[in-house]
Amino acid sequence: MNAQDNVNSLLDSLASETNRERIMDLNLKIASELKFQDKSRTTYYVNLALTEAQKINSEKTWKEFYERAVEIYTDMDALDLALDYLLKEYDFYKDSKELKRFELENKLGIINARLNNPEKALDYFKGILPHYKKEEKYDLVGKTYNNIGLAYLSIEKPDSSLYFLQQGLKFIEKDPDLNVRVHLKTNLARSYAALKKDELAERNFVEATEILNESTNPGIITWVNTERAKFYLTTENYEKAIEFAEKAQSTSLSKNNFIYAQILRVLSIAQFHKGNYKKSAEYFNLYDQVRDNLNIEEKAVNVEKLKIEYDYKIREKQLEIDESRKRMNLLLAIGGLTILLLVLSLFMIRYRNRLEKEKLANQLKESREKELKLELELKNKELASKTIRQTEHDELINLVQKDLKEIQAKARLSETKQALNQLVNKIKSNALQNNWEEFELRFSNVYESFYEKLDELHPHLNSHDKRICALIKLNLTTKEIANLTKTSIKSVENTRTRLRKKLGLTHLKIDLSKYLSEF
Repeated sequence: MNAQDNVNSLLDSLASETNRERIMDLNLKIASELKFQDKSRTTYYVNLALTEAQKINSEKTWKEFYERAVEIYTDMDALDLALDYLLKEYDFYKDSKELKRFELENKLGIINARLNNPEKALDYFKGILPHYKKEEKYDLVGKTYNNIGLAYLSIEKPDSSLYFLQQGLKFIEKDPDLNVRVHLKTNLARSYAALKKDELAERNFVEATEILNESTNPGIITWVNTERAKFYLTTENYEKAIEFAEKAQSTSLSKNNFIYAQILRVLSIAQFHKGNYKKSAEYFNLYDQVRDNLNIEEKAVNVEKLKIEYDYKIREKQLEIDESRKRMNLLLAIGGLTILLLVLSLFMIRYRNRLEKEKLANQLKESREKELKLELELKNKELASKTIRQTEHDELINLVQKDLKEIQAKARLSETKQALNQLVNKIKSNALQNNWEEFELRFSNVYESFYEKLDELHPHLNSHDKRICALIKLNLTTKEIANLTKTSIKSVENTRTRLRKKLGLTHLKIDLSKYLSEF
């Protein structure tokens, strides 16, 4: 209610405002108030602020807009959009010695770590660490050591993670910061858990929880309790997993981010193992909804495109610098030569420039080809990811269905049996929804000519045969294909045998998947 009152007040101010800087400021404030409630409206007001920034078009305005937009989208876990604006803000500072530059490099490291690019994140963190030490900013040194430890933890190097996290604890003794200590202690617990040292892990989780107080940011409290719940789930202590997941759920500021999705996943699995199948199914449905709302695969593709564009931009600038240096060297050489050598040098310059242009053109062509190939690979990964996710979803649904039927058989009351039967039918109905139309549309977007070539060479194949061919081309296992087509593994094996015969491969030593990969 308070947030809505703030939004209404800001909207009233916006309606009567004429100053462009003030209009941009009000739109960003409205977006910030809505960021945990309404994603589409938040994006709408950020875009309105962007329009005003374009009209003002000053360096100061752009810096302010990018900084606030990054903060909004980071809080929303819209990391692809946050990274886009952060790179644009970084362009203003990357050649300076201002403290802001190192602050932005730290943010770039954090976002890259969260986007599963730990190597790039480590480059940023290790680059800013000497500067913070030199300036004796011990709280920032502690934060950076925490981020380095977290990056090593993400690439499954818990020993290295422990070393840097312990270094961070030493430095914050010089400048105590409770929030940094909470992060270091929690990540130490996660590192010990990765090393299967459960007692040390639990001890550090308890110490991290004891540091929390009423002034602690709710987001930090939610994160600590979520990580602790995940630890107890891993160690099969389902009672405590549920206890801390529910604590995390109660303090979560957003119901539509990655941490909330993890909370729901813990609750679903823990309730399942506790035998509370109805609750487990409810939490799983909520988890599935949040995951779909986050558009994880689409964001991953957007991030990869941003990384490609940014790397290409850097390479292009480096080529310009290199070309400028070469020209300067040539000009200096020309100044010291005689007229005869000058004529020869001019000839050589023209010849060399032509070669350089051809070389650059070839490099640009190769770069574009690699970019197109990478886009195809990204689309293929996205398609395979969605297909496999459907397989995993169906497997879990089947498992829940089976368990519910067993419970139904043991139930004594007819009302209970009827309720369980309705739930089984509802799950079965949901599981039988046909996703082939969406799959074939996405598949055709990635492999535009696959079905065309297949029809041309093997016109006698039916629609079922073509679908199996498409799934084989995606390198899906026999079990995954069986789950997707709602058939048995034996049936899929028989279908593969029939396909070899229809494709004329029965007496040839050619692998079916290798044959289809050439289409």
